[in-house]
Amino acid sequence: MDELDVGDVEPLEAPVPPPGTLTESFEGTARSSARKISSVVLEDNILQKDKVCTAGSNALSGFSAPFDSAVAESCRRAGFSIGQHPCSCELGFSFGEKLGKTAAELALGKRCDAVLCADLLGSSGCDAASRGLLYLRPTYGTVSRYGLVPAAPSMDTIGVLAKTPDDVFSVLSVIAGYDERDGVMSRIKNYTYQPAASELRIGQEGDFELPRKNILFDLMLILSCVELSVNTNRGDELAFLNAKLRTQEFSFDTKLMLIMGAMVFSQEIYRERYRKAMRLRRLVYNEVNELFSQFDALSLPAQSQGYTVSLLCGLPCLFLPVENGYRLMLAKGGNENVLYAVAEANKKPPVKSGLKVVSDIFVKKTNL
Repeated sequence: MDELDVGDVEPLEAPVPPPGTLTESFEGTARSSARKISSVVLEDNILQKDKVCTAGSNALSGFSAPFDSAVAESCRRAGFSIGQHPCSCELGFSFGEKLGKTAAELALGKRCDAVLCADLLGSSGCDAASRGLLYLRPTYGTVSRYGLVPAAPSMDTIGVLAKTPDDVFSVLSVIAGYDERDGVMSRIKNYTYQPAASELRIGQEGDFELPRKNILFDLMLILSCVELSVNTNRGDELAFLNAKLRTQEFSFDTKLMLIMGAMVFSQEIYRERYRKAMRLRRLVYNEVNELFSQFDALSLPAQSQGYTVSLLCGLPCLFLPVENGYRLMLAKGGNENVLYAVAEANKKPPVKSGLKVVSDIFVKKTNL
């Protein structure tokens, strides 16, 4: 990144949530055909009062949540029974080592209708889609992060993992909506979702190129390491996050991220690395949003930089099982209804969706 010229571009500390007012509801109507959701499971980086919430880390061993997270409150109001499942990776960062059953394995085991989790490297989505499930990471700022153990706050978003499009979006409509306790939320009070009704323009590989794709992961890593390091330092006065525990209880990968974050945020290289990374993030944000003047959604390999773009730009993305594999669908901020339509059109067996472009894009135009 050293040779990249960012000029006087304004730094982007976090994605910009979709505009709205507290009098608005998100356009859409509830699906009368949707199956009734009765049970959800929250990974244990999402607080449930009086339950042990470790976020997959020994540093939080024995920590009992003093309050409910916003999404737990919403699920209780909706009448869902709520379970808990240990995170399969530490603080939402998965570097390959699994700590137990994954969210997808839990959903397949018929213990619940949906799982809520916050995944910063895409492992939950890939695992879900590879097993025939869907994982939706919604637009940044539509689901409250209050009560989510913070890892990288400018990227933290609670996603929904379920078996069908209706299940995913039924749960999302329950947990999405303005919460004054989260300072970066869109000011839209309520959301309901339905598949977009118009013919969609789906960008295929070869139709477009992700901007600055050679630096996207490095950019995400710099920013997330700094945010993780700052968050753990803020917890110094708490017994479970003191220096001794950070040394002894965090995994090697997490400790390495903390060291990298502290180094990048140091006075000596702050401007050279961190501030420049925020400016590059602004350029990526602007350039990606220009793509959506041409396309309603982008179709990408699941294990691609598309998920990194979702993290950096706060865009909604959907891990989608398709014939002979799975894909990542990326849409403009606030356009979850487009992803709903794509998911509906690619149900197995195929359904008559009326969306000509969507109905055959994966079979005829990709090399799965």
